Amino acid sequence: MAPPDWTTTAIMVFTLLLFNVSILKLFQTSLKQVNIRGAMLEKNAVSASHAKIADDGKPADSDQTSFSRIAGGTGAIVLACFLWALGNVVLFKSFTALSEVATLLGGVQTYFLAGASLFAPYAFNQLRSAFRGDGN
Repeated sequence: MAPPDWTTTAIMVFTLLLFNVSILKLFQTSLKQVNIRGAMLEKNAVSASHAKIADDGKPADSDQTSFSRIAGGTGAIVLACFLWALGNVVLFKSFTALSEVATLLGGVQTYFLAGASLFAPYAFNQLRSAFRGDGN
């Protein structure tokens, strides 16, 4: 296969830069106000911590960290990073070897299924709460 000419290379580099800068800006904008520590608390702990206000006017901290939320959060981060990297590879292959894109995407199905299992503890916890009827 002949190497791409300089215009194709320039368009490819521009496309990859645009894709990555857009993703970084999206992360920066959407995660600006996220309280990771609060997101990892059990639901009851979140309600209790918001009810208690510390001396500085912020909600008081609680020790009731949720393993299922940590596992789900970790799974979300891992899958998001993988999907971001896969997007880069697909864009690159679209310029260099378009015929390989379908094969590449077909091979990642198992990985996504395995990655989704990182959400199992959180999903189990939510189902358990729903069937208990505790409303949390």
